[in-house]
Amino acid sequence: MLGKTQFAAAVLIAAASALSARGDIFGQAVRNQTLTAQPVYRLPESGAAALPASTGVDGDIELAGYTAAASDSCTNCGTDDCTNCYGSGCDLCSKNCCRTARLITFGEILYLQPGDVDFTYAIPRNGLAPAGRVGTADPDFNLGFRTGIGWSPDGLQSIIGSFTWFESATLDSVQTAPGGNIQSQVIHPNTASAASVFLRATATYDIDFQLADVAYRAVIGRSDRAQIAYSAGLRYARLEENASVLHDLSAFTPTTVTTDIDFEGFGIRLGLDGRRVFPIGLLFYAKSGASFIAGKYDGTYNQINALNQVEASSDIQDDRIVTILECELGVGWVSACERVQFTTGYYFAGWYNALPTNSYIQAVRTTNFVDVSDTLTFSGLVSRVELRF
Repeated sequence: MLGKTQFAAAVLIAAASALSARGDIFGQAVRNQTLTAQPVYRLPESGAAALPASTGVDGDIELAGYTAAASDSCTNCGTDDCTNCYGSGCDLCSKNCCRTARLITFGEILYLQPGDVDFTYAIPRNGLAPAGRVGTADPDFNLGFRTGIGWSPDGLQSIIGSFTWFESATLDSVQTAPGGNIQSQVIHPNTASAASVFLRATATYDIDFQLADVAYRAVIGRSDRAQIAYSAGLRYARLEENASVLHDLSAFTPTTVTTDIDFEGFGIRLGLDGRRVFPIGLLFYAKSGASFIAGKYDGTYNQINALNQVEASSDIQDDRIVTILECELGVGWVSACERVQFTTGYYFAGWYNALPTNSYIQAVRTTNFVDVSDTLTFSGLVSRVELRF
């Protein structure tokens, strides 16, 4: 009986023999196929002889970059006449007819709403009991954009750069009648006094972000109707949060609380996307991505009274890794030669281990800065136009 060492050596010798005989394990496995009804492919640029032709089935996924035997022919293959790219008259060959070098440009309109970021800034009271609507700054939907450019040498792989910009702003105000009062949720409690009785509070709140991405994308599975691709690259991310709450309408001087929180970092992004094309170019698509951004948070808090000037202030700096998870689902249309594509879908992104304004304000008010973090989300509609030349 062979020992473990002899057995391992025998396995290695057998593997080396298989590799030299076909150039790769996948080619050897395909070579041994006996079911001629199955689609057969070989590695690109292989020095091995062409594999025997076989019958393909419309919609079968092939490994990207693999081609059928030379005996399969199609008059459109390798030309710009891609009439049958999504038809069944040229099943195997049509998978190659759009694989030409292309310049890629695209633009997207974002209509997003920040989530998990609203903060309560004031509560109207009648004496000590709540009386009326709670003052909450809750950002609504706002417009943004994404634009990019890329290059694909063969239709299966590409280098793409993009820039994303989004800004949101909200304004909210609460007021109570004389005899009542406003209980501030942002003024430091140690500065509260009889002079801190206000009848109105007005809040402004802005959340903005910018992203810059460079990524390599490659198709890993493809048929004449569907494809799956992965991407890997680098991402720069910047997130800005600005808030201001004015307390006034009292016999005393107004008091304003302002916060400014900025995050800036750099990291990696990994993605996976796929689509399924139906007759006349209609399609369904899905995208997902994960980014890991190492950066720094800089935050400031200032409470200023018109008479007493600065009553409270705080600064925070924190190095952390922010994780951004994204997903998008939608529908669209693509032309036969993939020169024009329109898509519209629903987008969701979560920024984890972030520092929202509300969390920071409460940390200042309680003087507890241990593990000050939470999650921000952005969700809404995304519409995209892509052109390939």
